[in-house]
Amino acid sequence: MSCSLCRLPFTPSSHSVDPRWPPPGVLSEKQVLYMKHAFGMGQHVFGLAVDLVNMDNNNFTINNSNMIINIIWETNGTTFIALHPHCATILRHHLGLSENSPDNLIELSLLEQIVGPPMDGVHAGRLPDFKYEDVLGAAGAHNRVDIEALWSKRGELPDFDWLEWKRRNLDWTAVRPDVFPRFRPQVAPTRISSLGPLPEPTEDVITTQPLDVLHVLLPYLDNRSFVNILSTCRTLRRHALTIFQAQARTRVLELGWAVPTSVEYAGFVKRNPPPPAATSPTSPTTPTSPAAGDKPGEAASSDGSAPTEPSTEAADFSLVAMAHAKHSPINADWYLYLSQVHRTPAMRARRWVWALAEELWRVYGEKRAAGPYADEVDAEGQRTKSRKWKAYAKHVDQQLMMRGAMFGKHKSAKPMTW
Repeated sequence: MSCSLCRLPFTPSSHSVDPRWPPPGVLSEKQVLYMKHAFGMGQHVFGLAVDLVNMDNNNFTINNSNMIINIIWETNGTTFIALHPHCATILRHHLGLSENSPDNLIELSLLEQIVGPPMDGVHAGRLPDFKYEDVLGAAGAHNRVDIEALWSKRGELPDFDWLEWKRRNLDWTAVRPDVFPRFRPQVAPTRISSLGPLPEPTEDVITTQPLDVLHVLLPYLDNRSFVNILSTCRTLRRHALTIFQAQARTRVLELGWAVPTSVEYAGFVKRNPPPPAATSPTSPTTPTSPAAGDKPGEAASSDGSAPTEPSTEAADFSLVAMAHAKHSPINADWYLYLSQVHRTPAMRARRWVWALAEELWRVYGEKRAAGPYADEVDAEGQRTKSRKWKAYAKHVDQQLMMRGAMFGKHKSAKPMTW
C-alpha cells in the first residue's frame, strides 16, 4: 500500500493482525510510527477526505473517529488516493484546497476521477499521465528519482524492496520534509563582530565595485554561486549579513519549497506562540495573524474544524523562528537560511515532494479544464460549478453528512486513535 504522490509505502499499524514490517534498521522507530498515517480521499471513502491509518493487507481504518470504519484500498481494478500526511499538506497547498470546507472536500474526492483512476496490481496507487520519475531530472540525470522500480508483486499484494531502496541511497526520500532549518529573525551580533574590522583598502575586482553594481550583478548568479561569492572574504561576508539580506530573502521565497505552507506555519505558531508585541523591540505597527492549521507535515484535521489558535491579537510574528514572506523581517538572517535549506536531507526530500505536487497540480489543472467538472464561466466572467460537479456533489452528500457522526463530539463516544 503506497502513497499516490511519493510512491513510498505506508508502514503498518501495530494493531494490524498481519503486519508486514520493513526490514530491521531500514527505518527509524519514529519513521515507522509516522509512515503508518495516511490521508485518503475518494468518492468511496467515508467522509470523502479523512485521516487514515494503514492496517496492512489492503485495509485502512479511519483515525480519530467515533466509529471503527475499515476501508479497502484496492478494489475493482483501482484504488482510492492515499497520501502520507506531509504529501497531503503540500499537495493541498498547491491545489488551493487546504481548508476542510465542503466544496474543498468534494473537490479532493474528485481528484481520483479527474486525474485518475489510480492503477492496480504492481503499480497500485500510481496515477496515470504523471511523470513521477522525471520531476527532478529526465532519464539518465543524476538527480532522477525512481521509486516505482522498487515495487513488485508478492502473492496478491504489491511488495516494496526496502533493502534495494537503501542500497540505492534513496533513504533521504523517507525523511520528513516538514523539518525546517531554524530561521533567525535577527542576525546574531557575533556573526558580524567575528568578521573584525573591514580591511582598507581592498584591491580585488569585486569588492572595489560600487555597491550599486553588485546589486545589479548578484541577481544573475544561481543560488550556489550567490552564497559562495559572498563568503569569499570579510568584506563580502559583512555585506551578505547586512546589505544583501534582501536579495537572499528574494531567493528563498522564489524557491517556494524553502518556506512552510500556511498550514505548517500556523501549526508552528500554535506550538511556539510569539511574544506579545508590546514587549517586543521589533513589533510591527499592525500585528497580523496566520491562517489556521494543524501539525507540520499533516493534512488539516479530518473533522473539518479549525484547530484552536493561540492568542495572536497582539503577538509579534516578526520574532517567529520560521520563515514567512509577510511576517519575517527583511533584515533577518535570510543569507544563512538560504545556505542551510540546500544542505539538510529534510529539505532535499521537501524539494522532491514539492516538485511532485507541482507536477500533479499541472496535470490536474489541464484535465479539469478539459473535462466535465470544469467551472462554467458566464459572459461577465463569473465562475460557477458545472452541472456535472453539482450532480456529483449531490451524489456524495451523504458522505459529507457522515463526517458529523464520525468526528462530532459526543459524550458517549470516544475517538479511536490507531
